[in-house]
Amino acid sequence: MLLLDAFNKDRASLPQPLPNPPPLAPLPVANPDARTQELINEKLKKAEDLGEQGMLDEAQKALEEAEALKKVPNFLIHICLLFQVMRPIVKYICFYNPD
Repeated sequence: MLLLDAFNKDRASLPQPLPNPPPLAPLPVANPDARTQELINEKLKKAEDLGEQGMLDEAQKALEEAEALKKVPNFLIHICLLFQVMRPIVKYICFYNPD
């Protein structure tokens, strides 16, 4: 019985978890930089044009892309743009065959 008492005392001394942890605050979304805002405006213009042509599914997709760009941190957009620029260079370097 002494062992059980010792176990219960040790267990009682442990910190108890909170029953309902407080919710995490949402991450702040920074205002897009000039290049990102330009991309957003292009998507919105494309959505408007597609909507006027009756291509509603494509217009909805363009709107969703514009909304997604508003939520993506600016540095990720720059990384994606850099990758698009670097892809042909890397492809040339990796697959260059001087024969």
